[in-house]
Amino acid sequence: MLDKLLVYPLVVAGGICLGLQAGVNATLGGHIGRSLSATISFTESFILMSIYFSVDTKFGTKFDFSNLKKVPWWGWIGGILGAFFVFLNILITPKLGAGTVLGIVVSAQAITSVIIDHFGLLGVPKRKATILRLCGCVGLVGSVAVITIF
Repeated sequence: MLDKLLVYPLVVAGGICLGLQAGVNATLGGHIGRSLSATISFTESFILMSIYFSVDTKFGTKFDFSNLKKVPWWGWIGGILGAFFVFLNILITPKLGAGTVLGIVVSAQAITSVIIDHFGLLGVPKRKATILRLCGCVGLVGSVAVITIF
């Protein structure tokens, strides 16, 4: 129970970071150019993740590099997907606004996640797409429509 109490605030913080990221990236892109702002964003990410990697290896995590060959092809595209997300933030947020862009992103994430769960894709355990989960997805799409129109 305590684990969940600690994890949920971190997940909320991650959502807040994504919400801020769209506006931050779009603003930086508007001032210095889209490609340079994306490069700066990923340079910052690389530096931070390098620090995390150093600390993680120093305090316990051991890596089995022999498993690299066992990773499926789609296990290697996370950085590409992240770069695409940042690129879209920089390009589209100034046109549609952060609320609309992130509303669409969150809806697409939830719908994709329900599909992944239902079919057990990408190594995730199966979790049925119940009528209530599907209603939640429809509700998200409706929420985005309201955010976009008003």
